[in-house]
This record gives sequence, structure tokens and C-alpha cells, in this order.
Amino acid sequence: MKYIGIILLTVFATCASYAQPPKGEGPPKGPSAEEIETMVSNLSEQLELTSDQQKNVSAMFNAHFEEIKSTKNKNREAMEVLRNEFIEQITAEIGEDKKKEFQEFMKSQKPERKKREK
Repeated sequence: MKYIGIILLTVFATCASYAQPPKGEGPPKGPSAEEIETMVSNLSEQLELTSDQQKNVSAMFNAHFEEIKSTKNKNREAMEVLRNEFIEQITAEIGEDKKKEFQEFMKSQKPERKKREK
């Protein structure tokens, strides 16, 4: 009887450990308010945005990341739609002439996202 109890306990403990999500899995952590401010500042310098554009872009970045945080359980396609809408909003604000520079900036931010995810 003792052995059956030990075997059951071992099986239960093993199953419980596999039920835990692996570390590093799940949705990536979004940027903090300071990181968003830094991104907008860097973008503003790179694209030479006016102060009004910078304020509007900052509000768009904050709204976008708040929306992302509130919809973390959405699937990848839904997140991609949100991202594309965000890019369209920013492009409308900064103008088509700076769209390519904005795309370059967004690509340059990918390494930063990898650091935050860890």
C-alpha cells in the first residue's frame, strides 16, 4: 500500500510539473512608459518631427501599446491587424515622404523588443 501511494505521488508530481508553462513562453512584455518615451524621442530626432507631430505620435504609441496590453489573449492575426492599423496611423501623421524612414526605424527596434522579452 505504501508503494502505491509513493507511485501515485510521483506520477502526480511529474504531471504537475509538466502542466506549468515553460519560462519565456507567452506574449512578449510590452515597453514601459519610459521606453515608449525614448522610442518617440529617437523617432522624432530621426524623422525631424515637429512638436505637434511628436505629441500626436507619442499619444498614438501609448494608445497602441495600451490596446496591445488589453488584448494579450488575441491570436497572432489579430495582433498583426492592430500593428498594421498603428503603422497606418503613424504614416498618416508623419506623411508619405517619411514613411520609408519610419519603416527603417521600426525594423531597428526589433532588437530592443528581444531584450524586453527576456
